[in-house]
Amino acid sequence: MLSVAGGEVELQKPVVYQNVNGERREIASKYAISADHRVTFAVADYNRSEPLVLDPVLNYSTYIGGSADDIGVAIAVDGSGNAFIAGQTTSLDFPPGAKGTGDAAPAGNAGVSFVAEIDPTGTKLLYSGYIAGTTGTNSNVNELAYGVAVDSAGKVYVTGQTFATSFPTTSAGFKQSPNLTNVNGTSYLVNWIRRSTAADHFSTRPILAGPTAPKP
Repeated sequence: MLSVAGGEVELQKPVVYQNVNGERREIASKYAISADHRVTFAVADYNRSEPLVLDPVLNYSTYIGGSADDIGVAIAVDGSGNAFIAGQTTSLDFPPGAKGTGDAAPAGNAGVSFVAEIDPTGTKLLYSGYIAGTTGTNSNVNELAYGVAVDSAGKVYVTGQTFATSFPTTSAGFKQSPNLTNVNGTSYLVNWIRRSTAADHFSTRPILAGPTAPKP
């Protein structure tokens, strides 16, 4: 267990072995902290005439996206280990999650923000949704999510940039419409409330939009 900025990192025991005469031989090993605070490997005796393979355990690695361009920009993890990914997609077939999806992909958009939730094992896409408007002051109607966070109550917050004039906002939001003279885009903040049912895992209404475009 390592203490780092923002929390703790748990490292699983590494796998260390040699291939000798076609046979894989496990070598006892563990992580160790050196005097200068670096993470190192402590390895038992091994055959130094043969290559030694150090193989830290990869918990999971996976693709996420549809049939067009997708980019993940931000990630947050809740207390249960669920990962929340936000970014931009041009895919009209971004995969839905096991607990549902948000609004349908808007037509005529050059790129929309997305948010997705993956379970702690990396084997299940729990939820995915688009965040987007459909009309703008020019043909450059697109969105990009730059940041995502989740609080202790399970509420998910996404912020980013939109060029749409029809970006959905709530009636009580800080600002319901963009500054139409700002050709550099408008920032937004969206708040989801996580649900327990598959049919309504999130409520997908933005709570704020403002006239200044955020930067990555």
